[in-house]
Amino acid sequence: MSWRASLEQQLSLDTAITIDLSELDFEGSEALALLVFLTRSARAAGGGVRFTAVSDRLSQMAEMAELSMLEFN
Repeated sequence: MSWRASLEQQLSLDTAITIDLSELDFEGSEALALLVFLTRSARAAGGGVRFTAVSDRLSQMAEMAELSMLEFN
């Protein structure tokens, strides 16, 4: 199952998703784009997504890019 199908399936079961980023192995603009995409997809489906175990670097990048839409724990 693709990650997109997995996200859609999870959103059909629960509108509040938590994604653990502790094993994320890249932290550049591609990672931020993925997080924005996941957040927008979840919101479009009537839900939301929260990210945990976010690295300091990724958190700082999101802050500098003014991506307040991302929910980090």
